[in-house]
This record gives sequence, C-alpha cells and structure tokens, in this order.
Amino acid sequence: MLQKSFRFFAPALLLCFSAGAALCQSGQWQLVAPMWTGRTALGAATGPDGRIYGMGGYTGYGVQRSMEAYQPQTNTWTTMSSMSTPREYFGCVTGPDGRIYAIGGSWVAAAEAYDTRVDRWSPIEL
Repeated sequence: MLQKSFRFFAPALLLCFSAGAALCQSGQWQLVAPMWTGRTALGAATGPDGRIYGMGGYTGYGVQRSMEAYQPQTNTWTTMSSMSTPREYFGCVTGPDGRIYAIGGSWVAAAEAYDTRVDRWSPIEL
C-alpha cells in the first residue's frame, strides 16, 4: 500500500519540480524557477544551507543520478554532484548531522549521503 501511495504522490513532485515549484508565502502560492531536468519519482530534501535539493528520479531517458539545488533567495537552480547510484522511488531525508541521505529505491539496496559543505556523495553501510 505504501508503494501505491508514493507512486500517486510522485506526479505531484514532477509538477512542483519540473513545471516550477510553488512556495507559500503569506498564504499565497507563487511559481518559482523550474528545475533544469524535469523528472518524476525524485527525492527531495532541505539542506542545512537553506537550499532545497531535488535528486534522482525518472526522465524519458531513464533513471537518473543527477541532483539540483534550489536557492529560494535568488530563485535559481544549480547543478550539484550526482549520486553514485541512479535512483527512483527512494527515501530521502536530511539527517541530524546535516547530510542528505538517499536510501534504497526501485531495485536499489544501497544508501549514500551527501555533504552540502563539500558537494560530495559517500556510500553508507546498510
């Protein structure tokens, strides 16, 4: 049931991150700059630096490793280091250490962590 729910939620993420995410400010929604690469089934997390990171997912070209960071103050996206493993339908969270964790995914039994300070992914033992 969880997988069905997540698959239903994934198209909403595509709309937010490829068509231009919307932020709520003072009760109003506003469009922001779109990601460079439109994708579904991506992971997203807020970094300790205040940026919003969107990574992995699926495009018409297949499962992706790439990641982009959105800077709300400048309304811009920046391409960041790619994950080592292409992922879609995966867990993504910012840990208490400030690193962003990408966990599992369709047919993936691996995890890795991203350090926003040095723009680098590292493997994690499961």
